[in-house]
Amino acid sequence: MRLLYTSLLSQTTFTLSFSPSPTVKKETSNLPWNASADLVRRELLNLGWDEDDDAVLISDVKVSRSTLANGYQWTITFGDNPDRPLNDGDQVSLSGSVVENGDVGSPTISVATSQDGVRAGGLNEVQYLQVMGTGTLSGQYRIKYSSSQW
Repeated sequence: MRLLYTSLLSQTTFTLSFSPSPTVKKETSNLPWNASADLVRRELLNLGWDEDDDAVLISDVKVSRSTLANGYQWTITFGDNPDRPLNDGDQVSLSGSVVENGDVGSPTISVATSQDGVRAGGLNEVQYLQVMGTGTLSGQYRIKYSSSQW
């Protein structure tokens, strides 16, 4: 995850959200633009669990932060401990949102996967598509990816 800016920031905040299923979306509290790795890790762990499925969302995560010329980069690693089964392998991507709060540094946030995880036993990865709009939604959607079945 990267937060970049064109001039120094003081009031900008950002949030991260995690949506492991179409019915669950958890979001961190507002984090300062220069949040420490420990703070980002704590906020991710505080996302808690999915009340409907009684499942822990995130329990094994490492976060490090590095300084860029015009921002910060946080590296977030899920399931780095091989002795713990939770969060091993691929996870759905986090998404980020930034609020300027009056700063003029044009802050932007981006999240990208630098290395896909691998789940022990080769379990399938599931991708979710969410369609949202303001009007009445109707019709059918069918998606096929690579060699998947309908």
